[in-house]
Amino acid sequence: MHPVTHRVSTLLLTLTAGLSLTATAAPPASAASVATWDKVAQCESGGNWSINTGNGYYGGLQINLTNWQHYGGTDYAARPDLAGKKQQILIAEKILADQGAGAWSCAANTGLSTDTADPYPEDTGPVAMIGDTGNPAAAVLGDRRAQVFLVQGNGGLATANESGGGWGSLSSFAEAGTAKSVSTAVDSKGRAVVFALQSNGGVATRTESAAGSHSFGNWSFVAEAGAAVQATAVRFADGRLGLVVVQSNGGVAVRAESTPGSGRWGAWTILTSDGVKSVTAGVEADGRIHLFALQTNGGVAETTETAPGTAAWRGWSGGFAPAGALSTSLPAAQGSSIAVAGLANGALSVVIVQSNGGVSTRYQTSPGGPWSADWGSLAPAGAAKSAALARHKDGRLSLVVVQSNGGVTSLVESTPNGPWNESWRSLAPAQAAVSVNTVLLGDGRVDALVVQSNGGVAGAAETSPGSGVYTTDWEQVAPAGAVSTS
Repeated sequence: MHPVTHRVSTLLLTLTAGLSLTATAAPPASAASVATWDKVAQCESGGNWSINTGNGYYGGLQINLTNWQHYGGTDYAARPDLAGKKQQILIAEKILADQGAGAWSCAANTGLSTDTADPYPEDTGPVAMIGDTGNPAAAVLGDRRAQVFLVQGNGGLATANESGGGWGSLSSFAEAGTAKSVSTAVDSKGRAVVFALQSNGGVATRTESAAGSHSFGNWSFVAEAGAAVQATAVRFADGRLGLVVVQSNGGVAVRAESTPGSGRWGAWTILTSDGVKSVTAGVEADGRIHLFALQTNGGVAETTETAPGTAAWRGWSGGFAPAGALSTSLPAAQGSSIAVAGLANGALSVVIVQSNGGVSTRYQTSPGGPWSADWGSLAPAGAAKSAALARHKDGRLSLVVVQSNGGVTSLVESTPNGPWNESWRSLAPAQAAVSVNTVLLGDGRVDALVVQSNGGVAGAAETSPGSGVYTTDWEQVAPAGAVSTS
């Protein structure tokens, strides 16, 4: 018994070329427990996860090479039978989300079409992770509940916990006059760590006392006063947390923990001494941190670690986007003009809001590989002023933008790895919002959180994990006037 569908790997290259295609209906099944996959494997291969009989199908779940390659299996091994059980299941999850249980003729009576459990719920992300930076910023804590942190109009920090599928009441996290922006990460011990860029240009941090406790220790300092105008948290592949700052002189510096989870910090490494306005981070398929710098000339330069977890960097490559492509005047309170996320196959995708208000995208043609030669257009000039990307549980990316008129719209990939659906979906009317960020809820749903034009914060979550469809019934997270809009 074998998978019956045969997707060709060339579909991976249609992200920008296929913008005119429309979405197809997603299959209902999107995940299954290890116990269910064991039942499928018992039928497909007798439960032999390393089987290769020469029939063109491999491993416990009898995945063919076309599917293995298309869904990123070669990041683990050349063939399914050469990969571990967990790795085979992770690729099978992507096939299931995209093609449905019918991809296995052995699916009947195994529960594959109805099981929705996450097979490896302890996995919160790749070995390396970018932190969440924005207003609000959030992290999923050890008890699988998200916690959101927002910078108030008076410079204080407030926080709310996920509760009953929504958000609980706000409570104070830092006093007035403390913060200009916030970034969060989860350390190697599973604890949430909050980094606050202070009003004096220093960076302070506060760490959860234990994973899932939602109780935080005292503030300590990572960067002295005057050091930074932007701060972004990352986690390196060896488990150490890192902090990337843009300095007041336009330079970029990185500092990492001396050992994972220690909270003790090593020396600063200077990546460039001038010319940068802001930095956005992503994670390569092999765990290397990749940085994209909005330059003061409106172009974008990029760099990446030389090897995962080394915190040693290759030289900057200029011209990722040419001078003048992006605006350099977007206020911090109005979000970011660069958004980065990983495609389902592990390649990175970058979306920019151009200086003329258009929205364009560029992507790696293979995980860790070269970038597409040209930018593809997602929205015309005048359409947007800031953007955020999210990856849904089924692997599809979703783009949420604040329009030039203050409305909020979303665009989703038709299938994992593209192409993009041609139809934008309105989430909020004109004049509603000034910025947007996307956060992951504990049940796997993506929540779009916007700072409203009245200074409130509201959220619109997916209707179900991986659906890519957001409710238009916004939940008020913070009241009018809570957040600065200037």
